[in-house]
Amino acid sequence: MGVTNLWSVLSPSSTPNVSVSELSGQTVAIDLSTWIVEFRKSEATQKFGNLYLRNLFHRILYLLKNNIKPVFVCDGKAPEIKQHAMLQRQEQQFGNRGSGSLERAGYKSYTDKCTEMIRYFGLPCIQSTGEAEALCAKLNMEGIVDGVITNDSDVLLYGAKKVFRNFHKEKDHIENYLIEIYTIEDIEHDLGLNQRSLIAMGLLIGCDYDKRGVENIGPKKALQLMKHLSSITDDPLARHSCCPSRKWMWYL
Repeated sequence: MGVTNLWSVLSPSSTPNVSVSELSGQTVAIDLSTWIVEFRKSEATQKFGNLYLRNLFHRILYLLKNNIKPVFVCDGKAPEIKQHAMLQRQEQQFGNRGSGSLERAGYKSYTDKCTEMIRYFGLPCIQSTGEAEALCAKLNMEGIVDGVITNDSDVLLYGAKKVFRNFHKEKDHIENYLIEIYTIEDIEHDLGLNQRSLIAMGLLIGCDYDKRGVENIGPKKALQLMKHLSSITDDPLARHSCCPSRKWMWYL
């Protein structure tokens, strides 16, 4: 998940329909939960049960065949501040409020089987203490991996430099996989948004930790506000009177 509708805001700066084979020679961190969510939503998986393991098997083979080194990262315990959002998600999926546990309900058996297969391949599979995308972003920031495969937009708020989104099979060549590429460099160049601006947008329009955001503020208004503030300050989150005239209040 991540920040509400953030991908739609960032799409003008993305590079779509890139063959995953073009990542040859690179090391990528993979947010395993992203793939598990995708597999669970698949009608075929719901019908045939363990089909998700077959899909994971073929994706790993494709990456290795194209000389791409995957580093899988698993979710740990969700932070308590995310509890309300997780309870809402449980209600949508299971029709009730569930147990109220911060553990990721329904994912453990999928994760255990996936990580077992990954280790049979001899590939690294790291257990995060919290959000997998946060650790993926850290690995990218520190130059340990060249990019992150995930669909969670908050990976950019955590500091990822390059994100590979929407990993899927090419329609006319089902043996090939495609991705969309987002880089913080392109996002800043095309849209004027840096990591701190993206965090501010998450607070304004809503995210995994607070779906409400600020009343009457959607992605378009938030983007306008960030562009306006960028002409005044490099850090929209700084606690100082950067706008004494308060002319920017019309955005709200």
